Amino acid sequence: YQKRYCEAEQSSSSSWLDITDELQRQVIREFNLEDEMHEALLCLRCATQIYPDLQSIPLYVKYNRARDGDLRIGDIVPNVP
Repeated sequence: YQKRYCEAEQSSSSSWLDITDELQRQVIREFNLEDEMHEALLCLRCATQIYPDLQSIPLYVKYNRARDGDLRIGDIVPNVP
């Protein structure tokens, strides 16, 4: 799937979201939950909201470098090339 993610990033016709959807559906099929596809997808996609103990596990959360910036209303915005 890593190769497919890379290809999707370079494509104008597909997105990493499409690849993620396919991957999630594949995992659900491998666990023989295909008859419950809709519910299983919802559970996968909302797991951190359903089970708060999982909130620190996703890599995008664990390694998130985003933070509130230092600028306040009225500050002069720096020129950043």
